[in-house]
Amino acid sequence: MPENIEDEVLLFSNERREPMAIVCAVPYLRDRDLRRAEAGDTAEQRHQKVTMGITEHYNAVLQAALAKCDDAQKLPMIATSHLLTTGGQRIDGDGVRDLYVGTLAHLSAAAFPQRFDFVALGHLHIPQVVGQTSRLRYCGAPIPMGFGEATKPKEVVLVEWQGLSSTVTSIPIPVFQKLQRIEGDMDAIEQAIIPLLENDYTGHQILPELKERIGQLTENSAVEVLRIRNRQVFNQVMQRIEALEELSDLDAKEVFRRRLDAQNVPDEQRAELFECHEEIRRTILETDTQAE
Repeated sequence: MPENIEDEVLLFSNERREPMAIVCAVPYLRDRDLRRAEAGDTAEQRHQKVTMGITEHYNAVLQAALAKCDDAQKLPMIATSHLLTTGGQRIDGDGVRDLYVGTLAHLSAAAFPQRFDFVALGHLHIPQVVGQTSRLRYCGAPIPMGFGEATKPKEVVLVEWQGLSSTVTSIPIPVFQKLQRIEGDMDAIEQAIIPLLENDYTGHQILPELKERIGQLTENSAVEVLRIRNRQVFNQVMQRIEALEELSDLDAKEVFRRRLDAQNVPDEQRAELFECHEEIRRTILETDTQAE
């Protein structure tokens, strides 16, 4: 969040320098930018502070936009937003991360001022509208971000204005390289291998050399195997010792939960520890993103 909120307001003009539209380019609003943590805050109080902080920020940037030029009230006004909304659709394996601690700051459509003619939302990968209104929309990721999205259509969104009246058109994105998962025993996998896939071996025979065998099948071909899951070996290991799981099959919350189990941490202490863990993880991810 910039020190001067007016830095988020951009005025776009035509070749005759006539104002045409205002864009409120609101960035991802970090937890620590929005609220002042106080000792003794409950999870609900932290939720309320983050939600209130985001809502107040959008109202403030709207006022800055209205003061941008004399004709501001007559111009289309577009806002950007990087956050999760209430009821937003997600699917397993889509790579979407929680932006704040736990489920904080899932905003409803009512949090965005009605004066915004269009709000371009970012973070969720599935194309969707929010609150059953076409002015609030995630266009989604242009390509599948995980195998769970392999069959989901992708799109870009074209918004055209005549005065303050707009038309929203969804434009499908062609699939240039198909992403597909196949699963079954080794015979099924050998027969079904196609370019760009995920192998999910579910046969009963234990095949510790599964990766090498699939590598031989695809050698000197155009096939690119992105991931192989050997469920039989994995299940056998799970029965012997849970600690030998591959970290790639667990999310951060599950790893932390098992660490708490190993230390016999009482249930009444876990909620606050999970919140602290998520906040620390969020801070680390923000730092990595800024470094990039």
